[in-house]
Amino acid sequence: MPSSILNPEQHQILLERAQDPGSWRDEPDLERRRQVGQEFVQSVERCGVLAGKKIDHGQLVEFVELQWQIQNLNPVHMPKLLGSLAYKTHFANFQGTKEDLKAEMSGESGVKHFYEGADMDVCSEAIRLIASDSVDDQGRGASLMFHLDGAGSAITSGFLHLLHPGHYGLVNSPTRAPFQNDGLLNVSSAQRKTARDRAATWFSETVDLSSDTLGKVFRWEALLREVFEICGFEDYPTLDQFLWTLSTEPAPDSDDRLRKAVSEIELENTQIRRAAETKARHLIKNNLGSLSAVQLSELFTLINTCKAGKGVGYVRFSPAFVGHNANQLIDNLDETNEWIEKLWTTADEDISTLLSHLWTKGLAGAGQSFPSAILYLRNPEEYAVWTSNLEKALYSVLSGTPAKFKTGFNYLQYCKGVRQLREKENFPPEMHDFVLSLLISKKKSDSEQATSEFAGFSGDAFKFLSDLERNNSVSWFGDNKQRYEQTVSQPIRALLADLSKDFATPRDPELETSPKKCLARINRNTFGNKEAAPYNTFLWFAFFRKQFSRTTDGQLFVIISPDRLKYGLCFGEDAGEVRGTLVQTVRNQELLVESVLNSLKSAGFEFRSGEDIKSLRQAEINSVADFASFVQATAFELRRKLSPQEVVERGVSLKNDIAEDFQLLYPLLRMATPDVSPGEVVKLQEATDDNETEKITIGQLAEKTHLEEGFFEKLDLCLKDKRQLIFVGPPGTGKTFVAKQYANYLAQYGGDVRTVQFHPSYAYEDFIEGLRPVPSKTGAATFEVEAGIFKRLCDDARASPKSTYVLLIDEINRGNIPRIFGELMFLLEHRDEKTELPYSKKPFSIPKNVVVLGTMNSSDRSIALMDLALRRRFHFMQMEPRKEVLLAWIEENHKPKSVAEIFDRLNVSLRDAGVEEDRLVGHAHFMSVHLDEDFMSLIWEATIMPLLKEYFFAEPEKLKQFELEQFMSATGLTATFDEEEPEDVDGLDTEDNQ
Repeated sequence: MPSSILNPEQHQILLERAQDPGSWRDEPDLERRRQVGQEFVQSVERCGVLAGKKIDHGQLVEFVELQWQIQNLNPVHMPKLLGSLAYKTHFANFQGTKEDLKAEMSGESGVKHFYEGADMDVCSEAIRLIASDSVDDQGRGASLMFHLDGAGSAITSGFLHLLHPGHYGLVNSPTRAPFQNDGLLNVSSAQRKTARDRAATWFSETVDLSSDTLGKVFRWEALLREVFEICGFEDYPTLDQFLWTLSTEPAPDSDDRLRKAVSEIELENTQIRRAAETKARHLIKNNLGSLSAVQLSELFTLINTCKAGKGVGYVRFSPAFVGHNANQLIDNLDETNEWIEKLWTTADEDISTLLSHLWTKGLAGAGQSFPSAILYLRNPEEYAVWTSNLEKALYSVLSGTPAKFKTGFNYLQYCKGVRQLREKENFPPEMHDFVLSLLISKKKSDSEQATSEFAGFSGDAFKFLSDLERNNSVSWFGDNKQRYEQTVSQPIRALLADLSKDFATPRDPELETSPKKCLARINRNTFGNKEAAPYNTFLWFAFFRKQFSRTTDGQLFVIISPDRLKYGLCFGEDAGEVRGTLVQTVRNQELLVESVLNSLKSAGFEFRSGEDIKSLRQAEINSVADFASFVQATAFELRRKLSPQEVVERGVSLKNDIAEDFQLLYPLLRMATPDVSPGEVVKLQEATDDNETEKITIGQLAEKTHLEEGFFEKLDLCLKDKRQLIFVGPPGTGKTFVAKQYANYLAQYGGDVRTVQFHPSYAYEDFIEGLRPVPSKTGAATFEVEAGIFKRLCDDARASPKSTYVLLIDEINRGNIPRIFGELMFLLEHRDEKTELPYSKKPFSIPKNVVVLGTMNSSDRSIALMDLALRRRFHFMQMEPRKEVLLAWIEENHKPKSVAEIFDRLNVSLRDAGVEEDRLVGHAHFMSVHLDEDFMSLIWEATIMPLLKEYFFAEPEKLKQFELEQFMSATGLTATFDEEEPEDVDGLDTEDNQ
């Protein structure tokens, strides 16, 4: 053996762990891994690739699926390697053509890109080389595979491992973890470099491996090989299993914490859970595949049943199986039943693949908890309920790291860990989640309890307030103060803290959230009357805007009393000013009000109004006119009322229900704000919690525009310096398209994008503000000041300081900038300053959350004058004609690559003819989905030639060489539109898969 990479201390750690196989070795799992390896070899031999046959996407899916059973592959990258159609057909049971899938993807999520998958010639050659007995061939094959889009180190090492289980291990996150800086072995950078150098010696000088392949695959293989030899394992499946348990070192007190958690198990809790689980199993068995909505709801209640306080509660896995998630599963009843039946009947050895299929396809409301709960009910000795918090708790007392991806293999690893824990301390399966939850919970002091997470109200909260109603005295309260703190004060303070964090502050930083100002006191002000009851028999809190007081603004409130809990939005008798603003908005914005009213009515709120907040009566609201009358009442509220039983049953999910309803009510509070824009209220109505919409990333921007991520990172840096940026370049370089995509990215967190195009007659009065004629009652024209597009944008941005508002000015150099911008030329540079506007005489400034983007055609000679006026205020981002952008688009849209060559040669010829860089032809001219031979001629005739006629106006003889036929003939290029389309692959109908 060559000199060691690892040091003696690291050797000792490995030997000690390896010599305790009881803590890591799992013979059935080892047998399963080896069986997968044999199936993989058989599949490769059967498909004929070793004999020179080209595999198809369906066969590649088969290989990858086998890998999926022994490691944690990231499904996000798989369509790039396998092809969208083959991937969806196999992992999501899609049935249809490529066009059908494109339509489905676009309809469901707006996704336009459709991956054809890896080049099967390259992939076939890579597998042939990896399967070879020659180490040099294995290196070449690994390098080919590693550089296929969507493959990477996990897939590459997986092929090496499955084809050569005695020589290579898996390189993925869990197997690398022990060697990282914070891993158990803490391998230094010098040792990792030594490992890379060691790996390089395995191959002869004729093998030219890329630096990436050596660094990201074989460097780790060198470290795996040394651990393999130190520990004396029989094969690499054993090593891989060993490394999965070597990722982290459990905390020193893990055994003590585990024993303490198990000691808190109560027999009554176990019995309550076991009885509910037995009913749940019978419910599934007796109605397998045909559960009704009512039965499914009952199933969720049974899964959530546990001991709560002195009785039975339904908060075991809350917020799973309640509220929004449960409703989604019930709404998709047929699909939910289908998956329950599959989870209940599929053979154990196929569960990993089934779960990977489910999580790839997606089932609304399911997440990790639903399928794992069904499996747990099916066999509680083998399976466990899987949530991210429970997994985090598990690996706080066992070696290992929580999974990054939802895959069947990762779930089975989690179940294996839970079984290990249960065997260690011998506790019943019904209590696995109870024990795990205690492992990460912390006992809090009385002062800390005020800010702990909301865990629901118990029935005793209402009983305490009822008892207080009958025994309202200082002595009785003193005897029951601890009960008050535990059952009423602590939960409502926790609810206030959670709603402040999850709803109020993210929605509007100007909402008051301080408990001192928001939360009422239980003590009453008796004004010296010794006969009066000293305590309130209810407790409440309310969010309101900081510029008002609690009584002078509308309030988003929660109140708990002896017989109920209610919450909603109210305007009291002292809130006359804001109520008047709301009345005015209702009168002036009928369509907007109708939209808000419909959402509130469909949500089922009670509408109540009266002379004061204590004497409200039910109001019938059937129209906008009814609502207009309603908001004119001295006091009114929109509310929900829950019985004590409903509150207790909802448990933790009550917080989510209130937050969702506050989201619906908040637009009405915003409408009680002067000058609120209809656009802002519409956006608030459309706003959802962060589970709903995936945010735009720089990676997605780059993918959509075919530009590098670094380009957009540079734009972000520019905007940190100046909040103004202009995209400048020749016609057809995608300036406006890229600017729009970037603007949407900037404004995605509640902001807005507005677009204007400058032209010679555009004026200050259109942009900032101006006088507009308004007919008077006498018929004579009067003039009023009307805000322009930029001022309106700034006003809206000022009202939402946490969001970004973008003004996109197309063709900015076409306008008379000094005349349009006026005093803005100063304010753009000095955002903290104000200036008085000439018409309204009001102070004006540009908020810091306003971004100005512009586009500018560099072929227009007016750019020189523009540049002098704006250079200090704007950054300029050059957009050039780029062949690689066109090529990326061509590959995505399956157009001939020869078009990119024609485009490139055209600009070379233009440079040779003396055309300046700023006047070259842009790539976007050719990026049309209609691109074919006829359309190419049309582009050339209707776009390219008119542009060149302008350039060669004084030299018409130069123009002839650019006529399409002459240009093609002179350059020897042809646009081969009759190229064979990429093969349609469905992953199923190949001869070898029959």
